Amino acid sequence: MTCSAAQSRWDRRTLTLLTTPEQAEAAQIELQAILDRHHQSLVSLIQLENGSYELTISITYEAAGRNLLNRRRSATSKIRFTIEDPLLANWRSSLKNTLTAWARQILTNSSQSITFPELEPNNCEESPS
Repeated sequence: MTCSAAQSRWDRRTLTLLTTPEQAEAAQIELQAILDRHHQSLVSLIQLENGSYELTISITYEAAGRNLLNRRRSATSKIRFTIEDPLLANWRSSLKNTLTAWARQILTNSSQSITFPELEPNNCEESPS
């Protein structure tokens, strides 16, 4: 995935540690290659494709209390959701922008808070069992 020209163009102020324009340009190219490589590896960890999903979680636990009988209890919860291509594309783009902002902070030695994007699926329904 490639960034648009506006996203991939670095502000010269972020590269003040480099003394010549050639060094700044080389650093920009190398940094973009690193971002592309890591972006693809992060995106590949999330194995979602477009479609409908249903997840079920079952938990068995021991209830605290005086009752020695029936101390074991269980709970089950289900969630259904839909993932669509535009949603995935938007999430991937947001992740790329976040990685770019993070890299800029490393170069400029700044420490602002960065929040990574969350994938919020469509048509999310929760149903406890």
